[in-house]
This record gives sequence, structure tokens and C-alpha cells, in this order.
Amino acid sequence: MDIYKWILTLVAITAFGGGALYLTFLEETPSEADAVNGQYVYFEHCAICHGPEGAGVELLGAPLLNSPFMSSLSDEKLRIFIMKGRPADSPESIMGEPMLPVDYLEEAEYAALVSFLRQLSSR
Repeated sequence: MDIYKWILTLVAITAFGGGALYLTFLEETPSEADAVNGQYVYFEHCAICHGPEGAGVELLGAPLLNSPFMSSLSDEKLRIFIMKGRPADSPESIMGEPMLPVDYLEEAEYAALVSFLRQLSSR
């Protein structure tokens, strides 16, 4: 559980005596806060190739807006794809350029990034 969920859980338990609110904060569905945090991760690690708006950068990174590829992956498979990257000669590559692996993030950063990418790919 990342620090934000832990703090919100602690506040809910203290202020409201736990119960249903406690369970709400423990849900694993992406929240708006995850997407905002994911935006920071995206700008730091992804925007250089995929552009600040996710429209892609010629010869560097594919567009992420309305991406059928991203839509076809589960959150877990998208996280693994981000971690492993893809070689330039992959038959699935639309750019003919490699996607470098991003295998150094914390789990909370991957979760936040995937949440943000889901919002970005649905624009």
C-alpha cells in the first residue's frame, strides 16, 4: 500500500471509526490521486519519447492517445511491457524503434503510471 493510501486509511479509521470507509480506501482500483502521481512519473520517464500530451515523438515513441495496443493489455501486462520494453525488430513495433525498458521504478510508481496511461489512452 503506498503512503497516500496508508495516510487516508489512517485518517478514515481515526475520524470515522473504520467500517466501510476503511474498506473503500483499501480498494485496488486506480484513483484520481494515482493518475496525478502517474503523470509525474510519465513526465519524468516517458514524455521524452511519447511527448508531453502522449501524441508521440517522430522516430522516438509511438502515440499513446487512443492506443489500441495499450487498450488490449491488462494493467499487469502493461506494467510488464513498460518494465521489459520492446526491441526495434519486434513485429508488433509500429515505429521500428526500440522501446527502452523502464525497470527501475517502485511498484507504487508503476501502479500510478499505469493509471495515468489508462486515462491518457482513452482521450
